[in-house]
Amino acid sequence: NLSPSSIISEQTDVALVRELVPEATVYVELGSYAHRWKIMIGDKRSDNWRRASKEMLENAARTAYGRGADGITLFNFVYYRSFYSIKDEHSGPSIQPPFHYLSALASPETLTAPPYYYYAPDDRMPQWEYRFTEKDAKPYVFFMDTYRPPQAPLAFRMQVLGEAEQKFYETQPPDRIDRGQWEVSINGQKLERIANLESWGVYPFAVEFPGGLGYPEQYLAWLVPKGLLKDGKNEVSVRLVKGDPMWFRWSEIFNPDDIKK
Repeated sequence: NLSPSSIISEQTDVALVRELVPEATVYVELGSYAHRWKIMIGDKRSDNWRRASKEMLENAARTAYGRGADGITLFNFVYYRSFYSIKDEHSGPSIQPPFHYLSALASPETLTAPPYYYYAPDDRMPQWEYRFTEKDAKPYVFFMDTYRPPQAPLAFRMQVLGEAEQKFYETQPPDRIDRGQWEVSINGQKLERIANLESWGVYPFAVEFPGGLGYPEQYLAWLVPKGLLKDGKNEVSVRLVKGDPMWFRWSEIFNPDDIKK
């Protein structure tokens, strides 16, 4: 049973494990959130979460099956509910766990959500967010496993936050700041910056629980040309060329043609 440490993630070692133990029965664990980070409430530190949506859960399962997993297990799925006495205005609206999502995860044949790729590597504490400055000598490089990416132009988006915003809780409005000039490449090809469309909102698909998604003005977008993503691990390189220090919290790749709100 392979666990990314309580989160859901498309970045796992399922393929490697399958190669090492070809006869084993391999499961991948899914949780209730895709990212967790620290926030400040007055002078106290607390937590906030990006709760797992239908698309996040189904694509984590789709990637796991595609890389050789036999099934899915669940851990901490109950924590869509409020817990630790954290108020919803600080950590986002709480709901009952979306048990109606689970039937689709039973096999690759029952998954219906469109492809949605996101970077959630692990659950390092207190945060795995990355701080950029224009003085950084090297870009930040990470890898995204994209299982059978669609052969169509796609959108790559990053959520970037100013120094103060990085500690904001859920209902604090964003700062009105310039979010800088960036250089983004995938598999060695530099991407073209595009408008972050209003229709994409803070999450490109319909979502029952908008907690932890931030604000539209915190997202920047780039065009991923048709055929650039490969079925497997793709190298993503990001550098802040000019601007004040910024924090990278989330990135995603999706097909704008799949959005039907």
